[in-house]
Amino acid sequence: AWLLGTPVIVHGSCPVTREHVLQSGGGLYFGDEREFSSVVQRLSQDDELRGILGDAGRNYVREKYCWDAVLQRFSRVMDTIFSAPSESVISQ
Repeated sequence: AWLLGTPVIVHGSCPVTREHVLQSGGGLYFGDEREFSSVVQRLSQDDELRGILGDAGRNYVREKYCWDAVLQRFSRVMDTIFSAPSESVISQ
């Protein structure tokens, strides 16, 4: 959705998606049915807000999940794993 510039609506009790929304500024979250209805209505009636949230989400995905960014994070993880001291399983 974000790559296409579409804002997202996520449930606030899911820490992963809520954190992505907070970090990206690319959507809104809700906690109950009343809030969900309010968020849907707000987004459906506010073209400017939809555009702002959609653009923020698109930028977040392009920055955080482009291949270069993913490969850099993967490389750091692998460097950490392979530079950690290992215990020898061979006893003398």
